[in-house]
Amino acid sequence: ELIVEDANAWKPRRSGGRVVFVGDPHQAIYGFRGADSNSLNLIAQEFNCTHLPLTVTYRCPTSVVAYAQNWVSHIEAAPGAAEGVVKHLETKWNPSMFQAGDLVVSRTTRPLLALGYRMLKAKLPVRIMGREIGQGLVNLVKKMKATDIDTMLTALAVWETREIEKAIAKQDDAKAERISDQASAIRCIADGMDETERTLDNLYNIIGSLFDDKGNATILSTIHKAKGMEANRVWWLGRSKCPSKWARQPWAIQQEGNLCYVAVTRAKQELITIEEAE
Repeated sequence: ELIVEDANAWKPRRSGGRVVFVGDPHQAIYGFRGADSNSLNLIAQEFNCTHLPLTVTYRCPTSVVAYAQNWVSHIEAAPGAAEGVVKHLETKWNPSMFQAGDLVVSRTTRPLLALGYRMLKAKLPVRIMGREIGQGLVNLVKKMKATDIDTMLTALAVWETREIEKAIAKQDDAKAERISDQASAIRCIADGMDETERTLDNLYNIIGSLFDDKGNATILSTIHKAKGMEANRVWWLGRSKCPSKWARQPWAIQQEGNLCYVAVTRAKQELITIEEAE
């Protein structure tokens, strides 16, 4: 997902030199930030590149590769790769099944906050990746300028409706989705708080504790944040929610498939798909 603004900047500094560009268009997932998922093709055209495909994965076992082929047909397992495990548990799971070092990935933030808070209350070690995500939620709550939880939730609902309408009017579906996800994430924590602890300070503390660094914990991450990560055992939470209902433009629909591919290929040994209980 590279944008080349000045082709001359990439020319070899001496005659006979080479420039090597490495990337995977099937892992292009940041179009909402302006990244061009077609950048490798543009580079190849600009520099008349020789293509050297890298289709073999040395991370994933054969069963995970077979599942990943639903999105990228040419991926191959390495010679001698283990068979591994792919399971689909739907709603037949609970957080006590997670182990330290497990990676749980989700299309959006709200399911991670709900799961993380559930694990926190059960005293199960958990960490959500992305301190900036947690800080963004805290900042949004403060933006409501409320003095109590209920007033904050009322203001949040008004803000959410207004900002989504503005985003849709500008045909910015990605922004509309982020707004909805943020508001839903805050609500899921506030709604789960005991009456005796329903204060804004406690809300800030809960969000902060979920995003704190911890050793020997189950790691929760959005698929976007998990790009580049790997784990022996990966749980894909909300498989049925990908692709997103907000993905309506062609580039966004394409990147939803890429997100599925990225989620699956984090697994080194075992992949388990799960769904939230209704």
